[in-house]
Amino acid sequence: MALCFLIAFSCVTKGNLSDKEIVEHQVKGFLAWYSNHWEEVSVDLINPIIENSMLDQPDSTRPYKINFKAAEIYLDVFRKSGFISEVYIETYRQYFKECQLEFEKEPQYEGPPTGFEYDFIFRSQDYQYQRDNPDKAKTTEISITANKATVTIQYDEVYSYIYKLSKVNNDWLIDSIKGSWESRNYND
Repeated sequence: MALCFLIAFSCVTKGNLSDKEIVEHQVKGFLAWYSNHWEEVSVDLINPIIENSMLDQPDSTRPYKINFKAAEIYLDVFRKSGFISEVYIETYRQYFKECQLEFEKEPQYEGPPTGFEYDFIFRSQDYQYQRDNPDKAKTTEISITANKATVTIQYDEVYSYIYKLSKVNNDWLIDSIKGSWESRNYND
């Protein structure tokens, strides 16, 4: 009985939320989802994208290259999360293609693969606090124009993130994530 009330209440409540509230819930929901799936997504699915890099005994005669099938599996997990747009997926699909072109131009045989030496969501190598504390994310700014939204999330004085979202079929989905340090004029 209590579960039925909770489900009915959440449906009514969601219907009464403003776009700003929905956008904020979407970003914070994504942060909670990612934190809960970090091991699966950022370790188990990222490593196979770079052929020959994270194996126990890599073949030092073979340069790194992108395994595009593994990249699609990685992207599909984000797609199925319900938080990420096709714009985000396509941006990373292009990113992986650019990484492959760089590996072809300048072969890499060891070390962290160029372009993969940081967490894609938290945009740095120093992300443990954010990953372990999604509930500490504070929304500092939300702006919505038509079907586009920008949300700024802050963890502390150093780490703030800018999320761009689009409304697709009445759902707000994340198009991109940038660290505030990456671009002060992040308009794309």
